[in-house]
Amino acid sequence: MITTLLWIALIVSIVITIFRAIRRKRKYGKIGGFKSYLSSISLYATALVNLVAAHMDKLGIVSWTLTLIFILLGAYFTKFIPAEEKSPFVKDS
Repeated sequence: MITTLLWIALIVSIVITIFRAIRRKRKYGKIGGFKSYLSSISLYATALVNLVAAHMDKLGIVSWTLTLIFILLGAYFTKFIPAEEKSPFVKDS
């Protein structure tokens, strides 16, 4: 019973964060193109691979390899995320 509730909470939190990321990208406009989306996509794919592997009790070399590949891709594509402009009201310390 408790594991079912935890799985539901995890899936709901993943869906909420995906919608928040989409809303944030729409708010700031289409800066950076498609490559700026690939970091988020690959990190969400990591979460989904691990979710499916844990649910099916298949935490083997394939899921570890996919996790490592998606994390490396996510780290690589973070350089395409546009930098936010600093607010004039925030002081640098």
